Amino acid sequence: WDGKMDNGQSVASGRYVYISDIGESFEKKQMVMINRRRRIQHMARPKEFSVDEALENAMHLFWAGGYHATSTRKIEKQLGLGRQSIYNAFGDKEALYHASINRYETTILRQRVEVLQVPGSGRREVVRFLAGLVEFLDGDPNRRGCFLVNAIAECAENDAVVLESARAYTRTTGDLIAS
Repeated sequence: WDGKMDNGQSVASGRYVYISDIGESFEKKQMVMINRRRRIQHMARPKEFSVDEALENAMHLFWAGGYHATSTRKIEKQLGLGRQSIYNAFGDKEALYHASINRYETTILRQRVEVLQVPGSGRREVVRFLAGLVEFLDGDPNRRGCFLVNAIAECAENDAVVLESARAYTRTTGDLIAS
């Protein structure tokens, strides 16, 4: 075999390639694999979900239930994805949990500390920060508390990533309050 498709496109045997048309039955680009016998094998379909949306849903799921009480099946159901899609996008359950904590820090917690990042902030901004935290936590109808504090209580003893996240947030917030 010369490594060329019937349409003249060059491919490497046993590798995945984009092929714009293979005969008349394929109208749009499809990912396929050509094996050594020149048979076309279709790859798994491409990702058709928003990674950000899936991560947001996972964050809320872990926030409500914690790491240990959140089963892989529960994650699959909440995200509406199969196990392999979740593993392909995020890695294992622990990696998804860490990514969820990171999302919480970069979205929810970042909003809370913005009031302290104003140049020349003082006592008034510290009071606004603390009042905002109370309002945020008290305003949650599900009474989930702070996801990071929950993660510390559940996993920090055995999870260096959670512990380091907590230390970094505490250090940053402390530095902002002190300045």
